[in-house]
Amino acid sequence: MLECLSRLWPNTCGPFMRHDRWDSALFLHWKFQKTLIQDLLPPGLYVDTIPNNANEPEDALAWLGMVLLSELGVGASCCRAVTVNHHGANLRVYVIGPDGPGIFFLSLECSSIVASIGARAMAIPYWPSSMTRAEVTFEKTNQFQMTGKRYTCCSSKAATPHVDCIWTTEPPVAASHSHKEKKKDNTQWVKRASFFLERYRVYTFRGGQLYSGTVSHQSWPVIPAHLQQLNQSLSAVIEGLPMELGAPTHCCYSKGVGPVEFEMLRPCLN
Repeated sequence: MLECLSRLWPNTCGPFMRHDRWDSALFLHWKFQKTLIQDLLPPGLYVDTIPNNANEPEDALAWLGMVLLSELGVGASCCRAVTVNHHGANLRVYVIGPDGPGIFFLSLECSSIVASIGARAMAIPYWPSSMTRAEVTFEKTNQFQMTGKRYTCCSSKAATPHVDCIWTTEPPVAASHSHKEKKKDNTQWVKRASFFLERYRVYTFRGGQLYSGTVSHQSWPVIPAHLQQLNQSLSAVIEGLPMELGAPTHCCYSKGVGPVEFEMLRPCLN
C-alpha cells in the first residue's frame, strides 16, 4: 500500500500530511553500545553518533530516545477540515541512511485509533493506547505527567506496554559546580540536544524496501527537564532492548513546534 501511495502522490503535490503543532514534548535519552542498536535496524540503516572530539568519545555510543508529546491538528495536507488531536509516546533511534541522517521508530503509542490506522498504512509502527496527560502544581513546582497503556488486544505480550512519567522544568536543589564545570556540562548538553531534536527525515521499512521522507518544522525551543518518576515497559517489547532502562543520561523539554509538514514516504535508492 505504501508503494502505491507514493506513486499516487508525486512530489509536485507538496506535503502529504500536516500537524498543526507538536506540543509540550519531553525527550529522554539513554546511551547504548552501537552494536546493540545496530541489531535493531533494517538493512540499509546504520547507527548515527554524535561527532567525536578529544574530550568526548561520543562516536562510540548509540542513543535510544523516548519522546512524550501531544500532536495537534493531525490530518492530510489537502483536507484540513478533518483533523485529530492525540497524545503519543515513542521509542526511536538515530540513523544514517541512503538519504542522509534521520530517525527510525521502534514503536509509537498513540491515543487515537484513527491516527494509528493511518500511520500503519504508512509503515510507521503505531499502537492504539489509552493515554492521558496533566499539568499540576505541587509544592510550588509545576509538574507534567503523562500516562499511557497499550490496548491489550493489540499486543500478544504478557506484559502490556505502558508508561507513567512525571517531570518538571524547574531544577532540583543540587551541589554547586565550578564555573568551568558548568560551562562544560552546558556545552555538552546543548550539543546532545541538537543531535537528538534537529532531525528532519524519517525512515521506515516494509516488504524488504526501505522508505524515507522529510519532515519540515522550525527548530525546537528546548530547556532542561528534570525527571521525577518513570515507570515504563515500552522497551520490554522490543526484542534486543533491556526491560529496565534506568535513569536517562539526557533529559530536555520543549513547549513545542508547528506547523509540521510531512513529505510522502518514498523508496530509498540504494
